Amino acid sequence: MKIYVDEAGLFNPHTVLDNIDKAWGTVGAVTIPHKSEKKVISALNDLKTKMNIPLNEEIKKNRPDPSTNDFSNFVDELRDANCSLHAMTVNRASLNNESSSAHKEDQIKARKNYYDKIKSNLSPEQQNEYLSELEDINVLINTTGLQEYNQIVIQSKLISFMLDKTMTFYGRVSPRELTRFEWIFDRKNESPKKFELLYSKFMPATVQVDFIRETRGVAINKEDIVYFTRNYGNKKAPYGMGEDEIEFRKNIYSVDHSSIAENVVSFDFKKLLNDKLSFSNSKEHAGLQVADLLISAVNRYLKGNVDDVNKSAEILGSLFLNSPRDDVPSIPHINFYNEDIAKPEIDFNTLRLINAKTRILYNPIYRRNFTKNIQDLIERQNGI
Repeated sequence: MKIYVDEAGLFNPHTVLDNIDKAWGTVGAVTIPHKSEKKVISALNDLKTKMNIPLNEEIKKNRPDPSTNDFSNFVDELRDANCSLHAMTVNRASLNNESSSAHKEDQIKARKNYYDKIKSNLSPEQQNEYLSELEDINVLINTTGLQEYNQIVIQSKLISFMLDKTMTFYGRVSPRELTRFEWIFDRKNESPKKFELLYSKFMPATVQVDFIRETRGVAINKEDIVYFTRNYGNKKAPYGMGEDEIEFRKNIYSVDHSSIAENVVSFDFKKLLNDKLSFSNSKEHAGLQVADLLISAVNRYLKGNVDDVNKSAEILGSLFLNSPRDDVPSIPHINFYNEDIAKPEIDFNTLRLINAKTRILYNPIYRRNFTKNIQDLIERQNGI
């Protein structure tokens, strides 16, 4: 499949509480099966035709309201083509420059700590190579602007968040699509590549840490994921985790997954996330144009700039997949500073509404049991 990633809104702090309801920034990804690419292009062209936009132009100005019938028909065609939509959002009133700067410092320290844990297993040549790479990413983190850095962090969190749902969904509806993941990110301009370089270095490690520390719900049979494990799986233990992987997670990530080893899909993060990663201009990719339309519509909806809030929630929500956990929504409001308390001025009603309209991928029994198992596992790891 191809995964097209884009963003809408800004990712710098918002300090004017008078219009806090308009201060949303959203990152999102649309998954398009390889076999459905022609259908998706046709759906996009149909929408352009209805809007009297030439097929060789993008829908940038006067984007359709997500509650209109034309947009609804467009979404229906995408859903019929087995596309899915994923997003994370932040109200920018939750952001502040001091915490973002501290997050940068923590990331640099964490990468050094990781190196200290694994360096005894590296040859002198590998150590030098790793230290050189470490220095490169430290420079990139320190010299990247805070708004761009916030976006990189949130997009990385999104990739981690959507992986288990993507694997589960396509394992059920089209297992062969799990053979190859292609990640295409929207390139905003043709000049500075610092954002792209930092993202390509920052994202895979962030996804791996998040995915390992917080167990995910891949609710499919082994035969449904054979195409995935054939290309990305751990060769020693394509299903579940071998003893080496269990010990590695204990020593490096301080998590004990021995009790759930048989139900965890172990895979090569670097191959999955880096081998087919590119930044492209949306003019060259219909998939990026689709992502732009959908993600901007979600952000527009969250700001309340739609004609019909309830209808927009139903239409957009139908492309999202529900979460495997009861306590995690389909579209989370992310706060990567690990602060639990959101500003009381932020109104989450529209976010709750669209989260209530998402497609059922995980049934209630699975969600309830999986949530309890995760909570029990966390309690054991914390010695509670």
